[in-house]
Amino acid sequence: MDIHALIQKIVDKLDRIRDLVNQVKNKINGLLSHVPSFLHWVISKVEDLWNRFCDKMSEFWDWFTDKLAYVGDPFLLKDTGEKWNSKLGVPAHKRASEVDSDDLMVDDNWTGTAASAYKSRIGGQKDALDAIGKTYASGVSSALNTMKTGIWIFWIAVVSALVVAVFAFVGGMAAEGTIIGIPVGLLAQIGAVVGFLLAAGGATVALKFAADDSASALRNLSGYSDKWPSFALG
Repeated sequence: MDIHALIQKIVDKLDRIRDLVNQVKNKINGLLSHVPSFLHWVISKVEDLWNRFCDKMSEFWDWFTDKLAYVGDPFLLKDTGEKWNSKLGVPAHKRASEVDSDDLMVDDNWTGTAASAYKSRIGGQKDALDAIGKTYASGVSSALNTMKTGIWIFWIAVVSALVVAVFAFVGGMAAEGTIIGIPVGLLAQIGAVVGFLLAAGGATVALKFAADDSASALRNLSGYSDKWPSFALG
């Protein structure tokens, strides 16, 4: 499943919850319109619970306000990370193994002061190429993979929490088949929304940790890695 299919699943679940909320509202209104006089206390109880339910649903919809606009693309991160290795890291590592005084022809065909000066710089070039493959490319790839995993875990957690919420909504509606059961059903549905918000909050924290780790790794990579040898810059 790609990220777009996963997001579509979320959209479908949201549509399902929106439909269930309308069903709950219509069902409760229909039942309360026939409340006998000796059960009027139920109306007050239901009104309080319904207001709590609406407040939680408002939090629920607010949580999704900006999330679906910034989905992220774990497949692009994965592909980019792999290219850092395949297009840069591996070729640099291969070139580093070739930049060795024993393998070069410079000492066989070139002599003198210039040849000696060039030969003395071979080690610096080899180290720089090694750093590109072993430090830069692999470090960037690892940071991108951390972010990729964080995004996947985030959205999978959101989908899982939505699935649980839908089941809880349906179960609450079963209880709301009777006037006495309305408070029980609403409490179950309020609990479902609270449960989702807690799970979504935890997923958000986990995603932030992943983003912070990735950013920190890239900053450290830039800060601690050696610069390209100045003699090679001209």
